Amino acid sequence: MENPEKNLQNQNPNSPDDPSRNQNPWGKYARYSAAGIQMGAVILLGLWAGIKLDSYFNVSPQVFTPVLTFLSFGGAMYYFFSVVLKK
Repeated sequence: MENPEKNLQNQNPNSPDDPSRNQNPWGKYARYSAAGIQMGAVILLGLWAGIKLDSYFNVSPQVFTPVLTFLSFGGAMYYFFSVVLKK
């Protein structure tokens, strides 16, 4: 009969099956807050790029700003849900 403590010592501490890895409650908060910050940064980057392109091409009704903002919002939502739904 094998010693169960020996089996726990031989496990890789970075493996997803490690029981001590799932005991840190701050890991989930850090992952979700980082995803939220990245989501905001992507949306702001799309907004900034749209404003710069509208001013560079001197477009009277702003076209690039809403298009790039909505595209960046869609990409940010896709990234956020891929992080949230990942196990």
